[in-house]
Amino acid sequence: MPLKEFWQTLESLPGLAAIAAEWQALLGTEYDAVRGFLQPTSREATAYRSPQPGRYCVHKVVKHGPGDYTGVCPEGCGPISLSKSDVIVYELDTAALGRAVAQALSIEHTQSPVASLPKTARIGTYAPYAGFRFPVYLTIRTEPDDFGQAVHGLMASTDGPFILLAPTRELCIPASEELLKRQKASLLPLSEILALDRRGRFVLADGLTIDTILADFRSAVLPPVNDQSGMVFFPTPPDARWEDVTIRFRDDHTVSVNVSGVSQVCHYAKMGMAAGATAIPRSSGNC
Repeated sequence: MPLKEFWQTLESLPGLAAIAAEWQALLGTEYDAVRGFLQPTSREATAYRSPQPGRYCVHKVVKHGPGDYTGVCPEGCGPISLSKSDVIVYELDTAALGRAVAQALSIEHTQSPVASLPKTARIGTYAPYAGFRFPVYLTIRTEPDDFGQAVHGLMASTDGPFILLAPTRELCIPASEELLKRQKASLLPLSEILALDRRGRFVLADGLTIDTILADFRSAVLPPVNDQSGMVFFPTPPDARWEDVTIRFRDDHTVSVNVSGVSQVCHYAKMGMAAGATAIPRSSGNC
């Protein structure tokens, strides 16, 4: 199930908080699917938006006693009786959202807010190969200028490339795109890459994999299979250990390397084992 209203709502609702009735009105048919990401707070609304034909009527909430509330309309459409559950404010559980997104993207999850950047947190690490680790951030903003401030702040606090997740790409204006490009950072709009499965879990949209989604990022930040010197890059799995390594000699000049199921045939020169002057194996004649 693709989501549209949910992601757009996150970029249009200041404070990411509202009463249940307003969340329902904003999310429509998607409300039940994502209500698990909404958590009740100790706050009570001071206004209640009651749907009227063609518009919303805003009632002032008057508390008479425990569980006894009335919505008073300044336009005279009549009072409405409200319960405590009607006026409880629900806010987005950003930690739960971060966990669910990290799981869907198959990245290492970690949740830590970014200092001085509201509604911005590091939710994980993308580790395609051993020795290559890139931070993954999630920011939820409502204005292009605020989104740009988040980009500036992340560039200042992050040494090197990073991945930035946002509900949509609508707030990323050309100036922000240029800043991300300058640091070899990649923007992933969640509205374009995630869907909900039948169990209500985030999954990658049909036909997508994390490698295809990050194809441009990978080509920008990972070494090529062969660099200019002819050296070979081996895509070592990030969780590989020495006991996962198997090397078999095929002949005098090549070996077959297998690390946790990843295999590659390597020539001695491409492994940096050729003598510079003679281009023969450094170990030649010494064994």
